[in-house]
Amino acid sequence: MPCVAHYVFLRTRSWRSMSYYRAMKTSHCAQFFLAAVAVAIVGVGCATNPAAPPPPPRCSLDGCPPATPTPPTYLYLSQGSIYTLPLSNASAAVRTFSATGLGMAFDAAQRLFVANPADGTVSVFNHPIGSGATPSFVLSTGLAGAYDVAVDSAGDLFVTGHTLHHFCFFHFCGSFPQNTIKVFTAPVSSSSTASATYAGADFRRMQGAAVDSSGNLWASDSVSLYEFTPPVTGTSTPALSIAEAGIGIRFDNAGNMYVCTANGVDVFAPPFGNSMSKAYTINAPAASYVAFDQLNNAYVTTTNGTVLMFRGGASGATAPLLTMNIPSGANAGIAIGQ
Repeated sequence: MPCVAHYVFLRTRSWRSMSYYRAMKTSHCAQFFLAAVAVAIVGVGCATNPAAPPPPPRCSLDGCPPATPTPPTYLYLSQGSIYTLPLSNASAAVRTFSATGLGMAFDAAQRLFVANPADGTVSVFNHPIGSGATPSFVLSTGLAGAYDVAVDSAGDLFVTGHTLHHFCFFHFCGSFPQNTIKVFTAPVSSSSTASATYAGADFRRMQGAAVDSSGNLWASDSVSLYEFTPPVTGTSTPALSIAEAGIGIRFDNAGNMYVCTANGVDVFAPPFGNSMSKAYTINAPAASYVAFDQLNNAYVTTTNGTVLMFRGGASGATAPLLTMNIPSGANAGIAIGQ
């Protein structure tokens, strides 16, 4: 009976209690238990004593890897090239796809939206974007030129650009641009049409677009930054404007706003207000667009055809950690995704 009691007790203990197992192994009762288990496994006798459960996988003792590994992260350039992160100065594209635009953004499904300045359309690429991928569809926006895109948590798409106003004065005819934002309500598809059109100042082009953590839309032109509280409609007026000539806009993980300008990347810290000034400028001359990885590192494209990487929270005096040349040497939008 003592051996049976030990057997029952051992079966009810965790297989992780290895010290107890080693102690039992040298005893007569342990020998009895092991013999009984062996007999039960091969099906010889002891039908009333089923075999003990097999030990759990070793990784449950030593720590198993995650069931679903973290997917790799890629940097996308709107000139049609894809790079694996982390980058180096000599990184080469791992894939190319059919895009020739500027500002880019991913939605929750990892669809990539690319603004096309030449014709005002938006190219949409389904995930995953393989080598040589072409757009799943091209969205007509009604803009003469599209420069950036942003997607909010609901999946609504915002496209910044300009429309053209035509005029004739006696025998002279011409046209001028007007700041414009087009809104497309989710779900965005090839048949989507703009649910709202915001028309702003004449003789300007709305450049950057970004959505902050509160769902507010930010847009930039050659004079100001504008904040719009949702919903954005044709009669919306900016909730605030900051005197800043900006191109690409993005927010880091801490809610700071990064604005690309000809002189570098201006950083604004919340709370935001009409009369606020930038906190500092990151030394990235001719900055065009900016994106952030999961570690809050900033990647900046320039009109000089380079990608600059800055450590998260970089100050104004911080030098880039790396400088990578864009093969085409052209200005490009940037996005980071899977």
